[in-house]
Amino acid sequence: MIYTQPTSSERMNMRYTIARLEPLKLLLSAVRLKMEQIALQTEDKSLRGNILNFVIETGPCEEQVKSYMDSLMQLFPVNDLSPVAKNENDTVQISCPFECARFYEKKILKVFRNIINDYKVIQEVRELMRTQLNEILYAFLKIKMISSFSTKELRAETNLF
Repeated sequence: MIYTQPTSSERMNMRYTIARLEPLKLLLSAVRLKMEQIALQTEDKSLRGNILNFVIETGPCEEQVKSYMDSLMQLFPVNDLSPVAKNENDTVQISCPFECARFYEKKILKVFRNIINDYKVIQEVRELMRTQLNEILYAFLKIKMISSFSTKELRAETNLF
């Protein structure tokens, strides 16, 4: 197969897109790790199961972002892009899954919207991010809905969603 070399503007868009996806990847990883830690500390089995379902449901989104970044990096290798990454879990000391979800939802939503509304980001990535945003918001919505159930209701149904 014959591949055409990307033009300089396409390379700049690739580089810019990778730079915009990096914070999203870090946030998704942080929220999944934090929610998993909270789930392991939760004694209520049904609540733990629902929190772990959140972790499972957000996994494909994180993998999609990583794979898209990897495919862009194969086309345009970038070694100097990653800023010093601070660990999001270092600053957040939340033990309630509902507070954690609220905290991270705002941050993730902001990053997603920045990517979606940025015309310099590759169009395919922006379209992919719209789909991923809906999936992430749905997962956060389910966690919010669980907070409105009583402990009795949570125990009656092992998996609410």
